Amino acid sequence: MSVKAQDRGTLVARGMVGPARWLKTPSSVEHQKNTLLKSPSIFLDTPDDYSTPAAQELITYERKGIKAVFNGDRENALMAGGECAQRVNDLPKGQDLVDRIIKEAKDILKNAPKYVMD
Repeated sequence: MSVKAQDRGTLVARGMVGPARWLKTPSSVEHQKNTLLKSPSIFLDTPDDYSTPAAQELITYERKGIKAVFNGDRENALMAGGECAQRVNDLPKGQDLVDRIIKEAKDILKNAPKYVMD
């Protein structure tokens, strides 16, 4: 999902302990609107007390959204994603990533003498 996130592919809404950045999905957009209505102080660095019905409703919504991620339910998923999520171009397998890093390191070392001054 983060590979598909484009510029402005994330948003800020309420998290469990304060503001959180989420990948933009129909569910996270709804959560952001509910955050503005039910817990607007979260955007002003003033956490709510977690005991109000509005705060409890948002927490329940978040838990359902996070559970949806694990169940593969993209429509209802709330997926955490930092600002850099929209810059992810691929998600290689672990071995492929290691192989790519090794190749790039070898290329850099091979060409290093060109950059050494006499």
